[in-house]
Amino acid sequence: MALPGFNWLTRQTPSSKTSSTARPTVASKPVSRAANAGARGSRGVVDAYDGVHPDYDLTVGIFPTPKGNYGFLLHDRISGETAIVDPMDAGPIVALARARGCGIHHVLNTHHHNCAGNLALKRATGCTIHGPAAEADRIPGIDIAYKGGEKFTLGKLTGEVLAVPGHTFGHLAFWMPGAGVLFCGDVLTPMGCGRLVEGTPHEMWRSLDLIRNLPPETLIYSGFECAQANGRFALTIDRKNMWLQSRMKRVDQACGAGRASVPVKLEDEHTTNPFLRVDDDRIAAAVGLPGAGPVDVFTELRKRRDLFQLQA
Repeated sequence: MALPGFNWLTRQTPSSKTSSTARPTVASKPVSRAANAGARGSRGVVDAYDGVHPDYDLTVGIFPTPKGNYGFLLHDRISGETAIVDPMDAGPIVALARARGCGIHHVLNTHHHNCAGNLALKRATGCTIHGPAAEADRIPGIDIAYKGGEKFTLGKLTGEVLAVPGHTFGHLAFWMPGAGVLFCGDVLTPMGCGRLVEGTPHEMWRSLDLIRNLPPETLIYSGFECAQANGRFALTIDRKNMWLQSRMKRVDQACGAGRASVPVKLEDEHTTNPFLRVDDDRIAAAVGLPGAGPVDVFTELRKRRDLFQLQA
């Protein structure tokens, strides 16, 4: 599919005076637009649900690459701190941050495939580079290595590092429960999951199961644009799923308008992503494995997805 015809997209989570003990909520409709949404020549914005936390005001910028990857610029407007998730090319990121008046303080690498811009960003900004300990030798300029289970901060936001191997051996995801957002690289993708490049089916299913048990209102920022292909494959498995049919129509419309397919609510993945439902008897039966365990069903489903990609 064609990538969005713009350099970046923005969402922001508006702050509020509500007490810090209030429960985080997620708005049921878009409440913010990109700063450049009205600019002439802009083809669209990430017009998705906004996570609203009573204390934080987080802006998330999305920048696509020609290879179909997404990187993200996270800016805490209260502290002014900014982090980049999975930088593939430093030049546009530095230009964007400068245009927005942001310094770049941190780089968060989910895995070693998406870190080509690390060293250039470090030279330009002196930022701290975070990444997986298991892949530290393949993360250029790494300063802080995580195994999973640690916490990190961006301004007043506290995040949690999740170990989600499967796509690669040391893959991480960065979860900010207060803002209701997850940056999961290439593990969970819209209506699909990443290929098993280094990990095993058991590892990937365990990682997906960890993600699917996060709060359902969590906004998922995946690192790869593959929603249309994933959706077409999902329909070969789950043809009668009305939620999936409806979502594919929305995805086709968004992609046709040049909009990114991320973020998406986790609860939408619960109903439309067959890889999160490999313990559902209907998915097991659809792949010819009635009564089989989830790892076996996942293995067969991933194998079919790989063949589907080759045939597409």
